[in-house]
Amino acid sequence: MCVPPQFVMAGMQVASTVAGIAGRNSAANAQLEGLADQRRTQAQEIQDQAEVRMGDRVRQYRRERARMRVAAGEAGVAGASFEASLAASLGNQNQDLAILNKEAQQKDRASQTQYSSAVARVQKPNLIQSALQIAGAGAGGYQQGLQVGNLQRLQIPGG
Repeated sequence: MCVPPQFVMAGMQVASTVAGIAGRNSAANAQLEGLADQRRTQAQEIQDQAEVRMGDRVRQYRRERARMRVAAGEAGVAGASFEASLAASLGNQNQDLAILNKEAQQKDRASQTQYSSAVARVQKPNLIQSALQIAGAGAGGYQQGLQVGNLQRLQIPGG
């Protein structure tokens, strides 16, 4: 039994369109995964930089308080004013750490916004568009097949 050309052409067009959609979908998924990897790396770098800066700042203030203790010990100073100086140093440390933490959060939010914007630009075929493309390809292939069938009927036998 011979399959009418319109069905053959429609099948070929549908198969080609489905393959194209699958390829675009696969490419979009790969692009999204790459963006997600980049975002994770960037977030980790922001976190690592913040931790290094905070650690440096803590060490700086510890050295400052150690110098204060040594100087107070050598001078024989003690009491409320010395304790107030230590407390002020600790307060300054906490304030600096809060600022560094806030900066890291702002960088992370900016990175997240950039990621979200990049994800929004990824062209991933949606279901309705894909279905319409497949249906259109099937209809177009069917029409081409009808034309091929009509041409075959018009051919002169034995010529």
